[in-house]
Amino acid sequence: MTTLHVRDDELVAAVQPFPTVASISADTTLLHGLEVKVTERLPVAEAPLGGELLPVSADGFVLIGLEVDDPLPRIEAGAKGAVLDEEGAAQTAILGAAPGDLRDRLRSAIWDSASGGVVVDLAAAPEVRFGDGERAEEKWQALAAVLAEGVPS
Repeated sequence: MTTLHVRDDELVAAVQPFPTVASISADTTLLHGLEVKVTERLPVAEAPLGGELLPVSADGFVLIGLEVDDPLPRIEAGAKGAVLDEEGAAQTAILGAAPGDLRDRLRSAIWDSASGGVVVDLAAAPEVRFGDGERAEEKWQALAAVLAEGVPS
């Protein structure tokens, strides 16, 4: 492959072994210019799947083969191949949208229909009920504002 003749299918094939690569594309410019854009899938939680504890991304993908050193919040979910079920995807969408200063306080998330959807266990805070995985950033912004004001006892 040259900078004048980029083969997208070969680029995609080259990154297939890397579970954190969501997409890859390349744009060429005149006289040997090449810009490669890689979109990552980073782990936001871990789920017990197939007898193993596996990292999962905010967009609901199981990151098979990825080793994670730092502890991640745990979720309970099912999967079809490398994609989480709808309830698991809602949990990871919520966890993935957590603001950076709250990420180290994330312990776990579950789907609880009786509680309205995703329930997050956050250290030093009451149980947090998020509903579905939609508008996750806005929900975290509201929670962060409440936590900044202090939670009444």
